[in-house]
Amino acid sequence: MRAWRRGVKNIYRNRGRTVVVVLLLGLSAGMFAVMTQVGAATEARVEALRARVQNLIEVSPAGSVAFEEGTELFPEEIVQTFHGIPHIARLDRYLISRVIDRSKTPWVALFTGMVPGSAVRLAGMVGAAVVNPPLIAGRGFRPDDTGKSVALVGQVFARLAGVDLAAFKAEGTARVAVQGPGLPATDLEIVGVFASGSVFGDNQVFLPLDTAQRLFSKQGELSLLLITVDRVENVEGVARAIKATLSERADVVAAEGLVRQVAGAFAGIQANSRLGAALSAFLGVVVVLFTLHLVIHERTQEIGMLKAIGASDGRLAQQFAAEVLALAVLGGLVGLAFAALGGPTIARLLLRAGELAAGRVTFALVTRVLAGVILVAMIGSLYPFFQALRMGLVEAMRHQG
Repeated sequence: MRAWRRGVKNIYRNRGRTVVVVLLLGLSAGMFAVMTQVGAATEARVEALRARVQNLIEVSPAGSVAFEEGTELFPEEIVQTFHGIPHIARLDRYLISRVIDRSKTPWVALFTGMVPGSAVRLAGMVGAAVVNPPLIAGRGFRPDDTGKSVALVGQVFARLAGVDLAAFKAEGTARVAVQGPGLPATDLEIVGVFASGSVFGDNQVFLPLDTAQRLFSKQGELSLLLITVDRVENVEGVARAIKATLSERADVVAAEGLVRQVAGAFAGIQANSRLGAALSAFLGVVVVLFTLHLVIHERTQEIGMLKAIGASDGRLAQQFAAEVLALAVLGGLVGLAFAALGGPTIARLLLRAGELAAGRVTFALVTRVLAGVILVAMIGSLYPFFQALRMGLVEAMRHQG
């Protein structure tokens, strides 16, 4: 135990160097923590999407982006063609349009018409993965909203429209005027405000379907059909039946296709996060290697004296191991602080994925980071350890003399 206590006390012998080493190890550990968070978050996002959409099929006009101008939309009568296809549990209809106002940022706002009671589904997102974003004020649609000029809006749209959120929360409603190219000025009553966690998602507006069709002069037209299949194993069969029925008129994307889209979009982030974690670990190894190499060089006389009075190699190893462990733990704690305070910012700068860095330090993350930094420190100290232990007594005494 004396060797361990002596090793821990050694970190105070050169406090300036200790601070630098701890900060460098903290940087390494912090980057490792952020990359670990991002990697785990991307995997969780894909799995959450798979769990949510595994029974879903998207049907949109062939070769088009549903909310772009000039898109040939579906007539509402197309819904009748699905009645003879078995295993369809639900069919939701949407009309998606966009309003452009270059005086605002963001300057594109998406408007989605939906039947009250359908899923609030953010358009234009990767794999359309965001469904029913949480409300931060007001309410969702009710059946009696059909035909009314009411809207459910994202918090960014509400802010750009001049809505006082505090007043809205108190009153439960607000009125705004909406206009854009080809869209006459229209008053809408906002009944709810949601937050999706994305600026683009939060600049979207949801209206009752018939209201959106009237507002955008697209009566009887649809831009997206979302089909829920009764069982997962029937999804492929229903998708084939829809393709055979609609032929070249529509693009049919089953759930697994959506998951592959999202996984592909996140693949680069995951690869970069793994590379970043590896580089962080390498930085930690280099820091420990050079630090201990310098320490052992400075303490050659001390090592010689300890060996001269009978200190064993095991005792020397314990002393250096205690010093390395103390530095590693301090560096790991500093790294966790970096990850907690700056995780999203670091991820945004390095990976353009700040929304995926949780920024919340969990017990699992603490355990993983501390275990990782200790392992890295042990690996980095192997060569200096053996260098110290192989030093012969005569060599050490000659250096002392």
